[in-house]
Amino acid sequence: MTIAQPYIGITGVVCDADVRTIAECAAIVRRRAPSHRLMAGILVSAKTLRAAPTTNRRYPIYGDVDRLARAIDYAGAWPVIHYNTRATGDELASELRTLVTDNEIGGVQLNVVSPDPAVVRHFAETFTDVEVILQINRGALGASPVPADAMVYTRAYPGVRHALFDLSGGGGASVDVKFAARVARAWPLFNTGARLGVAGGLGPECALTLGELRDVLDYDRFSELSFDAESRVRVPVADPIEGERYQDALDHDKAILYVNAVCDALGGPR
Repeated sequence: MTIAQPYIGITGVVCDADVRTIAECAAIVRRRAPSHRLMAGILVSAKTLRAAPTTNRRYPIYGDVDRLARAIDYAGAWPVIHYNTRATGDELASELRTLVTDNEIGGVQLNVVSPDPAVVRHFAETFTDVEVILQINRGALGASPVPADAMVYTRAYPGVRHALFDLSGGGGASVDVKFAARVARAWPLFNTGARLGVAGGLGPECALTLGELRDVLDYDRFSELSFDAESRVRVPVADPIEGERYQDALDHDKAILYVNAVCDALGGPR
């Protein structure tokens, strides 16, 4: 299995205006960083999968997911469902089958702590056109992690195409540059078969963070990474629900600035 193409990601697409922003960002990536692709993440949870209402403005109505995914693909970006659930075994297998049956998608990111490796492997082998992204979150690494923990965790999931090192959980916490660099340097030694990505605090003002990460890695290693942003490319909505979290929306200008910042770090032409 060849290693997957890296991506520059924007997560939290919920409406047609967001898709138009994604289309502009995808065009920038094609022109400035053709080694990468623009990933557009659509958030789905076990709750929204059941059509239960949610106050979280980062989640679309589940009935809109397929239409959004098809529009993203038409816009030249890679549509990926970021799936959050507490299920890990047979129930997870059933939920994943529903996701790919209902929706025309190119990937699924598992925002799940320690899903059953057998379930993930079977899904990856069955739906070979759907690239699986394994999220390496705080729950996966434990209280006092070392870089090898990320590789050992990923190797337990043969068939995944990407591993996203993300300790922020969508909360905007910044990348731990030194720790992420140690993971990236050691990554090839463990032969996981998955493409490594980083997330956490990336947005319009991430040039310094990316520059630091590039400086502590050799450029070739840095240019092989994928990147994903969520919280810091969003702004508060005009009609927030009082007392509820995640009352924000994707911001066009922040998204454009973020994508250009990643392309700058990758050395893409203006």
